[in-house]
Amino acid sequence: MDLPVNPDYPYYLSESDLMELSGHWQAPEPTEWERFLGYAEQGHIAAGGTLIRQFDTDRALYLLTSGTLEVWVAEHSGGPVATIEPYAVLGEQSFLEPGPRSATVIAKTDAILHRLTPGAFDLLRVEAPAMACALLFDIARTLSRRARTRDGRTNA
Repeated sequence: MDLPVNPDYPYYLSESDLMELSGHWQAPEPTEWERFLGYAEQGHIAAGGTLIRQFDTDRALYLLTSGTLEVWVAEHSGGPVATIEPYAVLGEQSFLEPGPRSATVIAKTDAILHRLTPGAFDLLRVEAPAMACALLFDIARTLSRRARTRDGRTNA
């Protein structure tokens, strides 16, 4: 499968990095990970590089596997509003609902990610529905956790 490649984002991922994911995200069996990699672009971004720009309309979803990212919002001049650590999902709002990106994401350290486009997800949904469902549940948990944190609520 040939997915579009962003020339500013050279893609690669080692097998050992991939296996580290199996204990965090509700990961399928390793053979299923190999299948997932057929749908996602795999990549590296160097420290200081911009992964997502606020207000851009790209709809890709990212799964961070190593490194640290910082989230910056134009309206907040006091520095980054969040730090993203490995095994986090990001870009989920624009992935699910078309619209401008809500923040800029910059690599604090070198980082390795999986990039999944809506078109690639549609193919995943048809060919591997259980895997697509697991990913959607992970996105839902992420959105719920962020909403609860933002609203100052706990699990209720």
